[in-house]
Amino acid sequence: LPVHEGKILYTGCVDPHLIYGSEVGIDASKALIDQVINVQLAFFRRLLGLSKTSIRVAIYTETGIIPLQFRWLNL
Repeated sequence: LPVHEGKILYTGCVDPHLIYGSEVGIDASKALIDQVINVQLAFFRRLLGLSKTSIRVAIYTETGIIPLQFRWLNL
């Protein structure tokens, strides 16, 4: 799957599920927030063909996706 098409798939299908309820769940525990962030990272690691130990910054810069923890601040 090309990166551009994977990004479209992410923004249409995966991202809405990850940000659902973020307006009311601001005080969620760190463990729950980490699980959601790990889902985002796992999707893009698989899309880009990277290992589990790849650097997060590289994933975000290659895809142009804003990390969830920063997007939640804007929501």
